[in-house]
Amino acid sequence: KETPFDPKTVKGSQFVKPLFEYSGACAGCGETPYAKLITQLFGERMLLANATGCSSIWGGSAPSAPYTVSKAGRGPAWSNSLFEDNAEFGFGMLNAMKQRRALMAEKVTALLEEPSVKEAAQGWLDAMEDSAKAQAAGDALLAACKGSAREEAKFVLENADLLPKPSFSCFGGDGWGYDIGYGGLDHVLASGENINIFVFDTEVYSNTGGQASKATPIGAVAQFAAAGKAVKKKDLAAIAMSYGYIYVAQIGMGANYQQTLWDHLYLIAGLDLDVDAPYPAPEPAILESAPLTIPLKTKPVKARHYGRNIESIIDLIATEPEGEVKTAMIRSLAIYMRQQYLIWNKDSVADETIFADIEKLSDGRIKVPEGIELSKISGDSNFSRPGMSVNVGGARQGGRNGKFNKKNKNRK
Repeated sequence: KETPFDPKTVKGSQFVKPLFEYSGACAGCGETPYAKLITQLFGERMLLANATGCSSIWGGSAPSAPYTVSKAGRGPAWSNSLFEDNAEFGFGMLNAMKQRRALMAEKVTALLEEPSVKEAAQGWLDAMEDSAKAQAAGDALLAACKGSAREEAKFVLENADLLPKPSFSCFGGDGWGYDIGYGGLDHVLASGENINIFVFDTEVYSNTGGQASKATPIGAVAQFAAAGKAVKKKDLAAIAMSYGYIYVAQIGMGANYQQTLWDHLYLIAGLDLDVDAPYPAPEPAILESAPLTIPLKTKPVKARHYGRNIESIIDLIATEPEGEVKTAMIRSLAIYMRQQYLIWNKDSVADETIFADIEKLSDGRIKVPEGIELSKISGDSNFSRPGMSVNVGGARQGGRNGKFNKKNKNRK
């Protein structure tokens, strides 16, 4: 059903049928609404390169797929790439399509000699780089070619996917865009080609358990940053803007769409825009002001692989009177510290190492009672690290090739 709203406006775009539905994302996922919005803007002519990660899981949960087609049978062409080279993968799609469309233009130019096809051929050549007109001009060319016996007309009919102006997009998370795939992403951005890069910035490696990335803000606690990330978030947008010819935008679904667009317009005009706008121009003082200093604790962390919070827990346990409750608290503390230790040293850790660290971090205020054996923790424990299962009364399993790291004396 056609709507009276301009699809290029914020309101009008939301009346366009999304070509994204029924994804395999986790409940409440914050990434999929953006993918749905992008399909409303470019969906019928999208060629999408998707980096491996969360977005490739919900974007390609075989045997189904959330990307669909319009009533005309057109929709996003999706393909998954490796984590580290997704931008290059999408760039290859762009260059391949450029070559194919250049060949299409040669064939259509030859059709100008055919009187019955000439008008439609010229119409498509004039509109082939116009995203709003290329599809309609292509449909007219297809209709004209059906009545022609020329080989060029046959080529047009067999390669109809080249007639709309394609839109190229690369999807991925911040682990791809900020870290592992950044080199290729920077190369593609610097190329000056018409390609969209969309980074689902969750500020951690979401698909692998929440490890810190260069997108993680300063002070944030994540895996490999248990004491809070020591350095600031990488400003990927500022790096892209430094080229001077890349349009960069950041958006949050909770923001006011109309005001966001007006703010962008003001900024593009250098804040010198004399129009009757529904929103005031951004204040230069706010735009140029330095961010507030985060009141981080300056006291150095005694053991960074355990994190700062472990020191507070140790101080609390040290004040407990001796007894069963304190013993249980020490045991839980040791289990947690063992888990954190194994994140950094994935091979093994002796119980005695953890016990010695507890006594050292507590300055001798906590003595680990006799009889606590961490290597006999149940495999059902929430503190077990994936891939390092343990058995009651048995040695810890795991290591290389899944073999026992040491002999189990209790086995018969």
